[in-house]
Amino acid sequence: MEVVLIGSGNVATILGRLIIQKGHIVKQVIGHTSQNAVLLAKTLGADYATLSEITYNANIYIIAVKDHAISLLADQLKLPGKLVVHTSGALQKDILSKISDSYGVMWPLQSIRKEIDYIPDIPFLVDGNNESVTDEIADFIRKLDQSVTIADDMERAKMHIAAVFTSNFVNHLYALAADFMQKEHLDYSLLLPLIKETAIRLENNSPAMVQTGPAIRGDIVTIEKHMRILEAYPYLRKLYLRMSNSIMQSPYK
Repeated sequence: MEVVLIGSGNVATILGRLIIQKGHIVKQVIGHTSQNAVLLAKTLGADYATLSEITYNANIYIIAVKDHAISLLADQLKLPGKLVVHTSGALQKDILSKISDSYGVMWPLQSIRKEIDYIPDIPFLVDGNNESVTDEIADFIRKLDQSVTIADDMERAKMHIAAVFTSNFVNHLYALAADFMQKEHLDYSLLLPLIKETAIRLENNSPAMVQTGPAIRGDIVTIEKHMRILEAYPYLRKLYLRMSNSIMQSPYK
């Protein structure tokens, strides 16, 4: 298939690499920042073009830009009869209705950084403005050898919330732990085996089944000891108490 990529950031870069890896063609890369778009186009063996120079001879047009830019593109871009998708988990599909009568979403449910030198497994949540378009988007994802789940706007919004908890919030806790250990002259790398083991356990168990720690045990003595140690870190102390209370009061217990 022949693809036009609109965007040159993290998602566009990884999708572009995946597309050509699976034997498809990226005809054009169109980007707001020409330097990044030119570089990505060269990497993918594609042409760099501005929005006004977009080709009308591709099979699918993938808009992989920041959410606020998608609505701007919707007012500028007209591709009647062409399949157009965006990659946002938070935006509704109908934001593309001004561009084409065949539109939808292919949201990669993955944390994507263009600096990585591999392509991770990427579950895609897809939807189209009708059943035929949805099937067409799903078929395209299957051609990339990635898993597909049909999900409407509300289902994707709920999954996006769950993804924020699972990835963004958890990584924020990693960052806080790393900062705490650095200030206490401790080696953060010692926690990496723990992080890996916790993730591995989730492959065969529910998160509730593998929850450990003083809060789930109701170990008040240990919690109070930790609270004393954290007196020099009021922000962490407050967060520690709130998280511990959340675990002790959690509905999954």
